Amino acid sequence: MRAAVPLILGALAVGTALRAFSGTPLFQTDLAPVASGGSTADQGSPEAAVAAFYAAVGAGDYDRAWELSLEPRWAGAARAGFSDAVGTSPAADGWTAQQDFVSRCRDDIGDGLRLNGVQVQRTPDAPETAEAEVAAGLAGARLFSVHASGQMLGACVIYRWDRDLAVARIDGRYRVVLPGTKERKTFFHQAWFSNLTFVASLRATDK
Repeated sequence: MRAAVPLILGALAVGTALRAFSGTPLFQTDLAPVASGGSTADQGSPEAAVAAFYAAVGAGDYDRAWELSLEPRWAGAARAGFSDAVGTSPAADGWTAQQDFVSRCRDDIGDGLRLNGVQVQRTPDAPETAEAEVAAGLAGARLFSVHASGQMLGACVIYRWDRDLAVARIDGRYRVVLPGTKERKTFFHQAWFSNLTFVASLRATDK
């Protein structure tokens, strides 16, 4: 079972530029689990869907995280290991299946991530990303953009993270659109957290 440390180390290799944040928390991250098909808790707004997604990831409830999201299945994604890179392809081969998503998260993340103080705010335009373009092609889809930020607690350290996400409204439900891509020697879920920045150490300082 993998801890959050590999995620932190891998993301730091990508970049650790500090960003400023504003606003107040709009949703708590301790939302109750929902049955398959969703509930009013994740249907109220794009922001609520993003908050609920990160709450599910933090709690290790990957079935619920899958229900709250859409992830394009790019070429090679199903067979990709830790050392493999997965990029976008001319066309996605559908969407990541629940069984594959849940199994991958359990293997790569374990029992969940220690996330704290998650804040979400809607922004004017949907991200111009490959995954957003795929989601926009779904019948009746309407896209929104949400900026998420928060803290991630490791064994002895605290990090700050943020992420701009597309959210698709389909058949009355809001679904967080995940990238479905990864760099070499990283995990898919690392793309859900960007600009990971060291905040503080929890180790006692010897005097």
